Amino acid sequence: LGITRNPWARLVSAYRFARAGTAMNDGARIAAPARYQIPAFASFERFVTEWLEGRDLSLEDNVFRPQSGFLTRHDGAIGVTHLGRLEEPASYTGFLETVLGQPVSIEWLNRTSDALGYRDAFTPETRDLVAQIYAEDIKRFSYDF
Repeated sequence: LGITRNPWARLVSAYRFARAGTAMNDGARIAAPARYQIPAFASFERFVTEWLEGRDLSLEDNVFRPQSGFLTRHDGAIGVTHLGRLEEPASYTGFLETVLGQPVSIEWLNRTSDALGYRDAFTPETRDLVAQIYAEDIKRFSYDF
């Protein structure tokens, strides 16, 4: 089972996580959070235009890496038997119930905003830059803004 997330929503979440250095509820921590306490992380717009654009994301923390790299094999094929979407729990709960042979209840514990709230973080320029940077994820997993 693999679960994807809308690349724009995921990036807003990754930015907030990097800035905070820790997740809200589960205590997850980002490695060396001090490296994100820099001027380029002062606002989401600066983060996208000054830090993210042009960066080799394969060298960065996992929260910034394209999802395709985690979910595809070397030949480019999807490397999991089932692919769900975070924003559509029904796309994976049925699969989990079948595999586990029992009902599954998924809670969203680390929610910082509503499902579409990520859109407010973007300008047209940053929306388009992220579309270029994460183009493979957007195409492969059929996402739109």
